[in-house]
Amino acid sequence: FMLLFLTHVECIELYVREESESTPRKIFQVKVADKSLLTVRNKRKEFREKITSVELNTESVSVTYPITIEIINFDSHSDKDVKQHSFLVTNYHCGGDVSVEFRKLMTDKELNYLPTVGVAMALPSGPKQPTPEINGHVFCFLPLPVQKTALTGLPVHINGFFALSQNRRHVKMPNAHQVDEERAGHALRDKFLTWNNCLLEEAIPRAYAKMLIDAINIRCFDAPLAAIYK
Repeated sequence: FMLLFLTHVECIELYVREESESTPRKIFQVKVADKSLLTVRNKRKEFREKITSVELNTESVSVTYPITIEIINFDSHSDKDVKQHSFLVTNYHCGGDVSVEFRKLMTDKELNYLPTVGVAMALPSGPKQPTPEINGHVFCFLPLPVQKTALTGLPVHINGFFALSQNRRHVKMPNAHQVDEERAGHALRDKFLTWNNCLLEEAIPRAYAKMLIDAINIRCFDAPLAAIYK
């Protein structure tokens, strides 16, 4: 799933070279499948161009597209092992009607973060195939390490330009004392935490809604009702 929310990378390969071998041997490959490569490439380019062409914060921009990721294990004891996973992805750059707090943070020179998020839901890998069940994972372009705090509890994967911990393993979240203060009506003093809250409360819900609306309205995505109404 490393390729799901990246903006340029389309293929990752793993090679091994034993001491006795003169050339490395490819044992694993994950790539955007050929059948969706052109669409993915064009939509990612379109999203980058939209972000750079609009005036900062004046409007939201988004793209939605299907992507099929192909995993090939060349080191299988049997024949070459090939698996495919398909998703509907919405990339969303938040602007327009946002809270005063969020708008202020968007232009904060210390943060220097983009209000960019993404949502991906699983699609059947082929005709008459069931929609796979997934445990929604948290991404900051790359997936965060697999652990309880990296699961969303949603049937979709979530990507965001989050403020992360120093070791880049966790999204920064309020500690118990900060949670109590927030419940008492006090604003968070840490603007990195406030930024993450804005992404979670304002940007990601919009991206999620946009993905579902596009899945319903654009039939070529082949999103089954079971996947949309989970």
